[in-house]
Amino acid sequence: MGTRSNWWRIPASSAILAVLLTAGCTDRAPGGDGAAGGQSASGRPADPTTGPAWQAVTLPGGGGPTSAGPTSGGAAGGGATSGGPAGGGGRVEVRDVAACPGHWYAAGGYLAPDGSTAPALWTSADAQTWAAVPLHPTSVYGPDQLLSAIACRGGDVAAVGSTAGGVHANPRTSTWISTAGGRLDEVPAAFELYGGPDAIGVGRVAAGPAGWLLTGTWRDANGQAGAAVWFAADGRGFRRIDADPALESDARGQTTALDAAGGPDGPAPGTVTGSASPAPGTISGSGGSGGSGGSGVAAVAGGFTVVGSIRTPGSRTAARDPAVWTSPDGLSWRREAVPASAEDEALERAAPYGNGVLAVGERGDGFGAWLGTGSGWRATGRFGTFTGTGLPVVTGLAVGASQRAYALIGDGTRYRLWASRDLASWRELKLPAAVPTGGQRLVGLAGAGGRLLVAVEDGRTSRLWTATG
Repeated sequence: MGTRSNWWRIPASSAILAVLLTAGCTDRAPGGDGAAGGQSASGRPADPTTGPAWQAVTLPGGGGPTSAGPTSGGAAGGGATSGGPAGGGGRVEVRDVAACPGHWYAAGGYLAPDGSTAPALWTSADAQTWAAVPLHPTSVYGPDQLLSAIACRGGDVAAVGSTAGGVHANPRTSTWISTAGGRLDEVPAAFELYGGPDAIGVGRVAAGPAGWLLTGTWRDANGQAGAAVWFAADGRGFRRIDADPALESDARGQTTALDAAGGPDGPAPGTVTGSASPAPGTISGSGGSGGSGGSGVAAVAGGFTVVGSIRTPGSRTAARDPAVWTSPDGLSWRREAVPASAEDEALERAAPYGNGVLAVGERGDGFGAWLGTGSGWRATGRFGTFTGTGLPVVTGLAVGASQRAYALIGDGTRYRLWASRDLASWRELKLPAAVPTGGQRLVGLAGAGGRLLVAVEDGRTSRLWTATG
């Protein structure tokens, strides 16, 4: 098993942003109405003093369950492979979390001291006691992958995994599927479904009543880099949609898709995924023809909403407008009108909110929320302020009881958790650990049934905490 380079362990959505943007570069005006939250004497955001009563939980480590996979010669089929890197001893690395009623998931893998990796999935019925899920890799690169994105629908779960491979160390991406709580199977796919000369990146995965949706960026059929999605009704036979004029970049600007959410009439009340969210009253986690492009999804009964951005035509740098696409079936898409200001704005996470959709992303020199309803989209409150030199990012969005929203962001210096009961005013809550942004550090958020789950990967170890929301 070869050593995997660190750059490929960056979350796909963050990697896409880094390719398409230059952090902090914009020719637009900064935010004018300020962000909620106090400032310290140094001008940096003050540390919050209150928050949920976090309780640490532990994942089983030191390798994983035995599963059938490729033989050492690389042929798919018989032969047992360990859930950990060759030789065992790999530490747990969590890259994403998700929750559905009675089902909690943490996805990532094992990282050995020599840099080799192996995929892993853990599950829990209560977010407190965890067990490893058996995996069945089927490709040559499957045993080396890390799972970077996950979504669930009842007892079914889908994940995206990848590793560097081949002569040029290009990304080798696969999807994985588990049904009815069974083992997680890698789905065989041609290399150019997710890779090849037109590939830019595959990011989030979302669950909806119509099936499963991946979001990403591709050199589309018109020859321009732009938003793309992959859809599969069964979570196995994914089809790439890269020739829909609604998704493609054009004279209106370059499109980017970052997240998706299933329609409000989702697969099961209370379903939570990294980007798809449940009906009101449960906490959810951290997914044509048409208007301006982007990376956001509007409420479509039985369908999907995708959120993102469109880079402003003629911009000297990376100024963006928010963008939303909707689809009733994951195959045909429509761009929705989203108000844009003179600030740099992009939607990075989406979740059903009442009868509409809540989106959170970057706005000016901080972060903001947008709400889409039957009467259209509007900007709501703003929060946080960019600090430091890191790339600002939204890594989680959850909607809880009484419509309380939770947003997990990286402000360029560290990760922070914000909450709001009305989407207009936001308050920062204390996280269980202070985690700087940058490197391989990442904080994820998911929730269900009045409970939150936070996963912290700090570059040395992965830790999980849970609390009532």
